[in-house]
Amino acid sequence: MATRELTGSEPNDAIRERAAVLRGIYAALEHEVHTETFEDRLKIQKEVYMLRLHPDLAPLLPFEYDMYIRGPYSTGLADAYYAKARPARVEVTARAAAYAGEVLGMDPWILEVAATLVEICAYNERFPEFTAEEGLEILLERRPRATEEDARRSLEILRGLAAKYPEIKLPAPCAPR
Repeated sequence: MATRELTGSEPNDAIRERAAVLRGIYAALEHEVHTETFEDRLKIQKEVYMLRLHPDLAPLLPFEYDMYIRGPYSTGLADAYYAKARPARVEVTARAAAYAGEVLGMDPWILEVAATLVEICAYNERFPEFTAEEGLEILLERRPRATEEDARRSLEILRGLAAKYPEIKLPAPCAPR
């Protein structure tokens, strides 16, 4: 997998470089970056969060995330998708592309719930006794719109992805047992 190193001396150069790589990844996956609506931007936030779980994609997507009301959110990613840039030439491995295809094809609501659950589990992974069940409880408290069925389906999808793509880095509480 090849990409250009971030070499900009000014912050705007780094943002444009990240924007080019982001657009290049989406182009390599034959997917467009849509940011016209709030729903588009929410979806790309969760897609990139989930894509970062794959070790071949993570170095290309160096965005920091914090938990917001609608799940994990990156201001750096927002800067990148608003920036004007031509797609960089990015090669994506077949395994990463297959995983990405599944993430990009997820129902937007389940994607949002799954990304939120991963972030909850990642934050609490430092507590060895923390379980996925506790993660589901926190998710349902933070996301009143989410049903228990949504939460369990998301966990099942995450574990299915981890079983199919063992190279992805799910936090221990979310990982298959």
